[in-house]
Amino acid sequence: MEGWKKKLTVRQLKLWMAAWRVAPFGDPWRMAARASLVTAAAFGAKPDPDAEERFLPSYREKPQTLDDIRAELAKIPQFARQMEST
Repeated sequence: MEGWKKKLTVRQLKLWMAAWRVAPFGDPWRMAARASLVTAAAFGAKPDPDAEERFLPSYREKPQTLDDIRAELAKIPQFARQMEST
């Protein structure tokens, strides 16, 4: 398992370090999020600046308030009419 340390040359290590600076490898969730956004953009989507964060399991959106819910429902014509009549 430790044999790679004896086989890796300084040149190879420098190449890996340079590759990492160009395209860091690491968090697979973030990489999948970025790939999803690039794909969406290729099809014409215009994602929000924080869209990548919303793909991550650590993302927590703030809870909706009653006013938030009413504002969203008001965007639907049928609900808007009902809300005006009450």
